[in-house]
Amino acid sequence: MHEVFRHWDTATVGLLNNLLQDAGVPTILQNWDGCNITEIPIPAIYPTICVAKEEDCKRAKEIITAFQKHSTPSAGEWTCP
Repeated sequence: MHEVFRHWDTATVGLLNNLLQDAGVPTILQNWDGCNITEIPIPAIYPTICVAKEEDCKRAKEIITAFQKHSTPSAGEWTCP
């Protein structure tokens, strides 16, 4: 198994996991409930997305990188009324 993504937020991990699966990359989730064990952030128990085959790593990381580049909202200038 090869880790391709780790994050404290299960919503982010779940979204990326679904994107990878929709793209045909088989994934395995680990530590899904790990971040709920303690209030202290421990990266070793953050939810993790893994792929079983090494040849899927590159494609998975490309999909994750593309998501991260385009997921930052740009609302522009804001003036409070």
